[in-house]
Amino acid sequence: FNPATRLLSGTPTTAAPATPITYTVRDTAGGNAALTFTITVAAPVTFRPSTIANQTFTIGTPASLTLPIATGGTAPYTYTLDPIPAGLSFDAAIQVLSGTPTTLSTTTLTYTATDAASASVSLTFTVTVTANLDVNADGGVTVVDLAIVALFYGTQVPADVALPADVNVDGVVNLLDMTAVAQGIDAVSSDEIPALIEVKAELLAAAAQAAELQAAAGAPMGAGTTRKPVLSGGIGTRNVATALADVRRFEGTNARFRKHFAVLEAFLEMFSEMAGVPDQTGLLPNYPNPFNPETWIPYQLAKDAEVTLTIYDIRGVPVRQLVLGHQSVGVYKSRGRAAYWDGRNQLGEKVASGLYFYIFTAGDFTATRKMLIRK
Repeated sequence: FNPATRLLSGTPTTAAPATPITYTVRDTAGGNAALTFTITVAAPVTFRPSTIANQTFTIGTPASLTLPIATGGTAPYTYTLDPIPAGLSFDAAIQVLSGTPTTLSTTTLTYTATDAASASVSLTFTVTVTANLDVNADGGVTVVDLAIVALFYGTQVPADVALPADVNVDGVVNLLDMTAVAQGIDAVSSDEIPALIEVKAELLAAAAQAAELQAAAGAPMGAGTTRKPVLSGGIGTRNVATALADVRRFEGTNARFRKHFAVLEAFLEMFSEMAGVPDQTGLLPNYPNPFNPETWIPYQLAKDAEVTLTIYDIRGVPVRQLVLGHQSVGVYKSRGRAAYWDGRNQLGEKVASGLYFYIFTAGDFTATRKMLIRK
């Protein structure tokens, strides 16, 4: 307190309850007058904890974040949060941000607490809403995810359907979804290419889901109305073919997709084979032929069967038997599905150049063809 200026000033250092203060003035004749008032020193409003980490949410996936509580100042506190990403909401009573993000975005949010005396404190953090790139939910982003997106390419997704292939949840499976997944593969530096035959069941399940979605789209909705078809190019191979064609035409993303072309094309071929039902069982010519040192022996099955291939030299002596086991109806033509021979005998030794015969047995069906090793 400065008596000359009658100014009380400084920086309070300790929180204190209401403290009575007496302010007195005396004149030269000994007269005086006094006023009393109180001063309350409140602790500053702060957050506990004092920071909020930046957040990453996945579009279409429920999310929840509990924000810090305020301390100090004069209770009660009022909490605000702004702006809030689409699909999320803030419950000020329990300080929780929650909901299901609906739009890809990066938002800087300001979180503020204001006490009863209008003192306030704020924190800022970002919420990034990313696409769900792990389409098959196996814990990684690979070409399998890209293949599933291609399978659904052109799908118009009904509002009441959650379709993982629509990774950015914009209601249609298109080049944006394929681009996002391709970027995701590159981001994790995934050079792993799963054997296509190993994902057969997964791809067939995706095709079945596409068929169900298409059927539901054409089903009556009541009062004589019917949903429009959701797949513009049909189901399965036509979707993949369209996706590949669109990727090639889209020059801006060619480099990103080029390394995945071979796998997607192999997927297209394999899916065609898996989805097809041949009219009759048959043995097809091996390729390449002549070959050195390996070849693939394609075949097709009109019904399920136990399949074996026995390879003989020109003298009729068995060289190698390939027991392929129980095989389902379908075409086994691509390298991921055809029988494979590495040019070695039953002992693992390389066989000599020359003409060989192979006998194919599938149930009660038998066929013979010849092939040539040229070194």
